Amino acid sequence: MKSFAVLIPEGLDIEDLVSVHSPNLDPDYLKYLIHLVLSKIAFTYKENDSKERIKFSGIKEVYKPINSKKILVAHAKHKEHIDFLRANSFKFTLRKSRTRYEEIELSVFYSKRFIQGKTSYSYKLNPIFLKQRLKVEYITAPKLIKKVKDSFTVLPSVVRNGKYRFLGKYFDKDRLKINFDEAVCFCEERYLEHKDYGKYVNELNQLVDLKNGCYRIYNVLDKDGRIHSNITKLPKVYRRFLTYDDKKLAEVDLSNSIIYFIAMIINNHIKEDRININYSLNPLTVAKTLESLDMIEKELLEEKSVSGEFYELFISDFKSTFNWYKLKCMFKSVSNDEFNGSYKQVRKIAKKYLLAMIFADIDSYKEVQDIFRKKFPNLLDALILFKKKFGYKSLSYLLFQMESCLMLDKVARRFNARHWRVAPIFSLHDCLITTVDYERKLEIILKEVFIEEFDIAPKVETAPW
Repeated sequence: MKSFAVLIPEGLDIEDLVSVHSPNLDPDYLKYLIHLVLSKIAFTYKENDSKERIKFSGIKEVYKPINSKKILVAHAKHKEHIDFLRANSFKFTLRKSRTRYEEIELSVFYSKRFIQGKTSYSYKLNPIFLKQRLKVEYITAPKLIKKVKDSFTVLPSVVRNGKYRFLGKYFDKDRLKINFDEAVCFCEERYLEHKDYGKYVNELNQLVDLKNGCYRIYNVLDKDGRIHSNITKLPKVYRRFLTYDDKKLAEVDLSNSIIYFIAMIINNHIKEDRININYSLNPLTVAKTLESLDMIEKELLEEKSVSGEFYELFISDFKSTFNWYKLKCMFKSVSNDEFNGSYKQVRKIAKKYLLAMIFADIDSYKEVQDIFRKKFPNLLDALILFKKKFGYKSLSYLLFQMESCLMLDKVARRFNARHWRVAPIFSLHDCLITTVDYERKLEIILKEVFIEEFDIAPKVETAPW
């Protein structure tokens, strides 16, 4: 029998509660409702580039609207199930002092008052449960499983039946698998270290989605044009648990891709009408605004971007500009590893902050701008003028759209056409992913496409997961 994994607070025994208090209720539907509320915590938790997070104090205030008329999965006795979770039916032993305990009855859900025309019925977990670990349980009712899976799956038309349908077909539960038990154990070990409840719920929820085959895929056509999916959201440390047709996956990555695209633009390697992007600006327009740049800077930028050695130009300047303590703080936004000041770690810092400066507004990252100006003064001035004219977000959208056009529309599509019967293709930002036995073939196609488009291919790095 097929089953569907859900997350439940460790201290809850749904079957026992139902048998004691209300045998006519459906334990599977109760588990689903609890999992639905926990999923709100997972979606609320954010971890952006600077590692700023919504902390526990904010998470515990999150309410999840559960209106039987709006959710896709509604039980015939929806109200009775909700009322049961709101009732004081759960026994909890409260510690009153060092030696005295008291058993009290609590509800599983807290509810938010309904106001006609303003707020719908909303619920959150009793804060008692926000201090507990989660356990994985399963629902087995076939009809409920189908409805829940459909409600948790997001497939835009461009992936479902549009131009990226060839990418969507590889999100197949029977072929794309996760070593679920080991991944969950690893998540529990991580929680012992970071103690961040929101991060813990978020990661477990992602593992459960992959286990269940609930795929959330997005394509922001008017911004970065990338495909965002369960794979792009999954933290890097969990990638080793994924397989396709029981084979490990591997990524093929452009080295310093953004810098490479800038170099291709300013050195007039863009061929007219070859790169079709869904954005108001196009690479040829940008090339014209930058055509008067200093030739020495153009040549240096192209040389270092193609060789993959661009960020190495700035390592000594980062070391001389920022002291050890500042570099250590900056490294925290790049990695969870201990900072030791190594060449490799400072390169990571340089890459992170130079890209952030290139994409930020002109008044941000002033010290990093000064570092960049030492090597590329004319290019920096041109980028500042471009941001003033078109807005600072325009540059990132343009470059990401270029990347998506080349990596998805050209490289991924060609790889799929040649190997669709035997190898998958997935995207991860500026990387493409396939099985380890086909990574070399993917690398060859990638270089082939870039030589066709620009006459010169960037450095490509491959890494097994």
